[in-house]
Amino acid sequence: MTIFKNKVIMIVDDSMHMRMIVGQILRALPVKRTVEAAGSVEALERLHYEPVDAIIVDYRMEPLDGVEFVRMLRTAPDSPAPKVPILMMTGHTERSRVLAAREAGVTGFMAKPVSARLLTERLGMVIGNGSYKPPQQAAPPAPIEEDSEEDSYFLV
Repeated sequence: MTIFKNKVIMIVDDSMHMRMIVGQILRALPVKRTVEAAGSVEALERLHYEPVDAIIVDYRMEPLDGVEFVRMLRTAPDSPAPKVPILMMTGHTERSRVLAAREAGVTGFMAKPVSARLLTERLGMVIGNGSYKPPQQAAPPAPIEEDSEEDSYFLV
Protein backbone atom coordinates (compact mmCIF):
# COMPACT_ATOMS: atom_id res chain seq x y z
CA MET A 1 0.00 0.00 0.00
CA THR A 2 2.10 2.89 -1.27
CA ILE A 3 -0.18 5.52 0.29
CA PHE A 4 1.27 4.63 3.73
CA LYS A 5 4.97 3.96 3.05
CA ASN A 6 6.26 7.48 3.77
CA LYS A 7 3.81 8.29 6.58
CA VAL A 8 4.51 8.88 10.25
CA ILE A 9 1.47 7.99 12.36
CA MET A 10 0.92 8.89 16.01
CA ILE A 11 -1.06 6.49 18.20
CA VAL A 12 -2.62 8.11 21.28
CA ASP A 13 -4.19 5.64 23.71
CA ASP A 14 -3.87 5.14 27.43
CA SER A 15 -3.90 1.36 26.90
CA MET A 16 -0.43 0.00 26.14
CA HIS A 17 -2.12 -3.11 24.72
CA MET A 18 -4.12 -1.07 22.16
CA ARG A 19 -1.01 0.93 21.19
CA MET A 20 0.81 -2.36 20.56
CA ILE A 21 -2.04 -3.80 18.43
CA VAL A 22 -2.48 -0.66 16.34
CA GLY A 23 1.30 -0.26 16.01
CA GLN A 24 1.68 -3.82 14.70
CA ILE A 25 -1.04 -3.23 12.10
CA LEU A 26 0.57 0.03 10.99
CA ARG A 27 4.04 -1.50 10.70
CA ALA A 28 2.57 -4.29 8.55
CA LEU A 29 1.09 -1.78 6.06
CA PRO A 30 4.00 -0.62 6.20
CA VAL A 31 4.18 2.96 7.47
CA LYS A 32 7.51 4.77 7.71
CA ARG A 33 7.30 5.15 11.50
CA THR A 34 4.89 5.15 14.42
CA VAL A 35 4.98 7.53 17.38
CA GLU A 36 3.20 6.45 20.54
CA ALA A 37 1.74 8.57 23.35
CA ALA A 38 0.11 7.18 26.49
CA GLY A 39 -2.30 10.11 26.69
CA SER A 40 -3.41 13.43 25.26
CA VAL A 41 -1.04 15.58 27.31
CA GLU A 42 1.99 13.55 26.21
CA ALA A 43 0.77 13.64 22.59
CA LEU A 44 0.41 17.44 22.61
CA GLU A 45 3.94 17.80 23.98
CA ARG A 46 5.46 15.36 21.47
CA LEU A 47 3.74 16.99 18.50
CA HIS A 48 5.81 20.13 19.13
CA TYR A 49 8.97 18.28 18.12
CA GLU A 50 7.74 15.20 16.21
CA PRO A 51 5.67 16.09 13.12
CA VAL A 52 3.24 13.38 12.02
CA ASP A 53 1.09 12.75 8.96
CA ALA A 54 -1.93 11.45 10.90
CA ILE A 55 -3.08 10.71 14.43
CA ILE A 56 -5.08 7.74 15.70
CA VAL A 57 -6.61 8.67 19.05
CA ASP A 58 -8.76 6.87 21.60
CA TYR A 59 -11.99 8.57 22.67
CA ARG A 60 -11.88 7.78 26.37
CA MET A 61 -8.72 8.80 28.26
CA GLU A 62 -7.84 10.67 31.43
CA PRO A 63 -7.30 13.47 32.30
CA LEU A 64 -7.93 14.83 28.80
CA ASP A 65 -10.22 12.71 26.60
CA GLY A 66 -9.85 12.30 22.86
CA VAL A 67 -12.50 14.90 21.97
CA GLU A 68 -10.86 17.53 24.18
CA PHE A 69 -7.48 16.64 22.67
CA VAL A 70 -8.81 17.09 19.14
CA ARG A 71 -10.53 20.36 20.04
CA MET A 72 -7.29 21.73 21.53
CA LEU A 73 -5.25 20.55 18.55
CA ARG A 74 -7.65 22.18 16.09
CA THR A 75 -8.23 25.50 17.89
CA ALA A 76 -5.30 26.41 20.18
CA PRO A 77 -3.29 29.36 18.86
CA ASP A 78 -0.02 27.51 19.55
CA SER A 79 -1.24 24.15 18.19
CA PRO A 80 1.61 22.15 16.66
CA ALA A 81 -0.67 20.37 14.14
CA PRO A 82 -4.03 22.08 13.62
CA LYS A 83 -4.75 20.41 10.27
CA VAL A 84 -3.36 16.89 10.73
CA PRO A 85 -5.87 14.14 9.84
CA ILE A 86 -7.24 12.47 12.98
CA LEU A 87 -8.87 9.05 13.19
CA MET A 88 -10.72 8.45 16.45
CA MET A 89 -11.34 4.92 17.69
CA THR A 90 -13.58 3.89 20.55
CA GLY A 91 -15.78 1.23 22.01
CA HIS A 92 -18.41 3.93 22.61
CA THR A 93 -20.21 4.49 19.31
CA GLU A 94 -23.37 6.26 20.36
CA ARG A 95 -24.44 8.83 17.79
CA SER A 96 -23.97 11.70 20.28
CA ARG A 97 -20.32 10.72 20.76
CA VAL A 98 -19.72 10.42 17.02
CA LEU A 99 -21.24 13.87 16.48
CA ALA A 100 -19.21 15.37 19.35
CA ALA A 101 -16.04 13.97 17.77
CA ARG A 102 -16.94 15.37 14.36
CA GLU A 103 -17.75 18.79 15.83
CA ALA A 104 -14.38 18.81 17.59
CA GLY A 105 -12.64 18.27 14.25
CA VAL A 106 -12.07 14.53 13.93
CA THR A 107 -11.48 13.46 10.33
CA GLY A 108 -12.72 9.87 10.74
CA PHE A 109 -14.17 7.53 13.33
CA MET A 110 -14.02 3.78 13.91
CA ALA A 111 -15.29 1.33 16.50
CA LYS A 112 -13.23 -1.05 18.61
CA PRO A 113 -12.38 -3.83 18.39
CA VAL A 114 -9.97 -2.79 15.68
CA SER A 115 -9.38 -5.05 12.70
CA ALA A 116 -6.46 -4.66 10.30
CA ARG A 117 -8.83 -4.31 7.35
CA LEU A 118 -10.97 -1.61 8.94
CA LEU A 119 -8.00 0.35 10.29
CA THR A 120 -6.35 0.26 6.85
CA GLU A 121 -9.55 1.45 5.15
CA ARG A 122 -10.24 4.27 7.59
CA LEU A 123 -6.65 5.46 7.73
CA GLY A 124 -6.53 5.41 3.94
CA MET A 125 -9.68 7.54 3.86
CA VAL A 126 -8.36 10.20 6.25
CA ILE A 127 -4.85 10.34 4.78
CA GLY A 128 -5.99 10.16 1.18
CA ASN A 129 -8.73 12.80 1.63
CA GLY A 130 -11.28 10.34 0.28
CA SER A 131 -9.13 9.22 -2.67
CA TYR A 132 -8.27 5.88 -1.06
CA LYS A 133 -10.47 3.05 -2.29
CA PRO A 134 -10.53 -0.19 -0.30
CA PRO A 135 -10.10 -3.48 -2.15
CA GLN A 136 -13.23 -4.68 -3.96
CA GLN A 137 -13.58 -7.82 -1.82
CA ALA A 138 -13.78 -5.80 1.41
CA ALA A 139 -17.28 -5.63 2.86
CA PRO A 140 -18.56 -2.10 3.49
CA PRO A 141 -18.58 -1.02 7.13
CA ALA A 142 -21.88 -0.94 8.98
CA PRO A 143 -23.28 2.61 9.22
CA ILE A 144 -24.16 4.37 12.43
CA GLU A 145 -27.88 4.74 13.22
CA GLU A 146 -28.68 7.01 10.29
CA ASP A 147 -26.66 6.82 7.11
CA SER A 148 -25.96 10.04 5.25
CA GLU A 149 -23.33 11.19 2.80
CA GLU A 150 -21.77 13.59 5.30
CA ASP A 151 -21.24 10.69 7.74
CA SER A 152 -19.09 8.73 5.25
CA TYR A 153 -15.91 8.98 7.36
CA PHE A 154 -17.84 8.35 10.53
CA LEU A 155 -19.10 4.87 9.82
CA VAL A 156 -18.32 2.53 12.67
